[in-house]
Amino acid sequence: MKPVEHIDEVWEYLDQFKTPEELEKAFGDIPNKFGSFEVVNPNTYKEDGQIEICNSYWNTQYMDYDYDYHCVEIN
Repeated sequence: MKPVEHIDEVWEYLDQFKTPEELEKAFGDIPNKFGSFEVVNPNTYKEDGQIEICNSYWNTQYMDYDYDYHCVEIN
């Protein structure tokens, strides 16, 4: 993974993968400053036509955990 400065670059990087297993492996390439990532629908992604990812991170503005979701299209 090339150096990234913004979460949009992380989503762009993850969009290239097409299975939960590939994504799980790719999560290890993402710098810790972006929080943690997990696949939300590993058992239904084929029927859904997409893999949903949850990004959890510490929001310093609100001093609380926050969550963002992104879908990787597989079709």
